Amino acid sequence: MKFKQLARTLLPVLALAGAMQACNDGTSPITSPLSGLSRVATTDTGTSTPPPPPVGTGSFHGVVRGYQAGVVDTLSTTVLLEGVRVTAYVRQPTASDSIGVGAQAASVLTDASGVFQLPDLAAGDYVVTFTPAAGSAYAGGWTVATASATSNQSPWWIMLQKK
Repeated sequence: MKFKQLARTLLPVLALAGAMQACNDGTSPITSPLSGLSRVATTDTGTSTPPPPPVGTGSFHGVVRGYQAGVVDTLSTTVLLEGVRVTAYVRQPTASDSIGVGAQAASVLTDASGVFQLPDLAAGDYVVTFTPAAGSAYAGGWTVATASATSNQSPWWIMLQKK
């Protein structure tokens, strides 16, 4: 990946590392799987044209890393986070909830290298959460993604902030 492209993809992740995302009214229901999690950005490679409508199945994979404030994050300096619960929920937005967390579709744990691979999901939109193990020094996060026949072509780099 070219340096400029890498910088464009990592900067939004770092910028969002401290931002908290809530439902439209500024609060999250206590029962929401998003409670206490920050919205993260995946550094999935982007295209200049809109992707095709989702059909068939798709999946998501990548690496979950820990962001360290004041440290220049590189592939050799980021902390790889083991045991992070990665869960995909069907996205079902409503008039009162633009995010719309629906039923759980899949869930996996990251391995010792922070790697995760969700199984094939029906094509469509998902809210994906990243929840570190209890006692972790890192806070959880979430993002919205679309599963499609091409969604597994590029890995995600998820950066979670320290608590």
